[in-house]
Amino acid sequence: MVQRRLRFFVAALVLMAPISFVLAQTSPVSAVPEPVQKLIKDHCLGCHGGKSPSGHLSLEPDQIPAGILNRPSRGNSAFKLIDTAEPDKSYILMKLRGADEIKGGRMPKMRKALKAAEIQTIADWIKSLAGQGT
Repeated sequence: MVQRRLRFFVAALVLMAPISFVLAQTSPVSAVPEPVQKLIKDHCLGCHGGKSPSGHLSLEPDQIPAGILNRPSRGNSAFKLIDTAEPDKSYILMKLRGADEIKGGRMPKMRKALKAAEIQTIADWIKSLAGQGT
């Protein structure tokens, strides 16, 4: 009876190991800090959310960061939306800062610009993604 339970336990561990490995590999990239989530919700999702996001850029929670990590920008393909190799060259940051290299105006469009501290919160998060998704 004890051997039978032991075999069942070992079999369960063997079957669960791959699932645990996958979860461990995916969770760091999908973790978006609460302050960044709030900024995106308050300043971006009005246009970049829903079924038809502006510029075909969805910033819905299930799309970030995986959907924008090291992906080329549609506004200027020389830049990535979030560049994990060169975070300060991330097109999203450039749009928030109103950099010269952007297409169109700074974001959020037709709204008050984010405060420097808010942009820095997003910049710090992007820098924390260095080496991911490459």
